[in-house]
Parts: sequence; structure tokens; C-alpha cells
Amino acid sequence: GSETAEQRQARKRAEAERRQALAPLRQAVTKAEQGLDKAAAVVTKLEASLTDETLYLPARKADLTRLLAEQAAAKQQLARLEEAWLEASEQLENAQNAA
Repeated sequence: GSETAEQRQARKRAEAERRQALAPLRQAVTKAEQGLDKAAAVVTKLEASLTDETLYLPARKADLTRLLAEQAAAKQQLARLEEAWLEASEQLENAQNAA
């Protein structure tokens, strides 16, 4: 094209700086996604455990209570991680649009 070697070098340098500036935001999104995957797996596992019909026998009331508490905590953690993922994604998107 009509771009000089200096202009091309400056453009490539600016693109590299932009990628470098966005890297921590991309890493935050990736980390949040990984946390979400793990938390969702925990919730799924707990929900599968709760399908055990023997849990609902009077003799297993303590086990049921413990699993229900674990499920509630896991769902809260999942909600917090979803919020963190949304925030990180929004920051990345805003930074990409600003550049």
C-alpha cells in the first residue's frame, strides 16, 4: 500500500502495545471462565448427589442437611463468579472499543 516503512513499523508497534495492554484483561476473563467451569461442576455434582433417594430417609437427615448447605454455598459461589466474569468481560470489551 501507500504506507511507508516507518508508518508500518509505528502501526505494528501500536498494535503490539494494544495487545500487551489488553493481555491482563483477557487473562482475567479466562481465569473467571475457569472458575465458573469448576464451580458449575461442583454444583452439578452436588445436585447429582441429591438425587440419591436414601438421603431422604430419617436416618440420613444429617447427610441431607450437609449436602443442601454445600449446594447453597456452591450456588452462591457460582453467582459470585458469574458476576466477576461479567465484570471482566465488560472491562475487556470497553478497553477493546476504546482502542
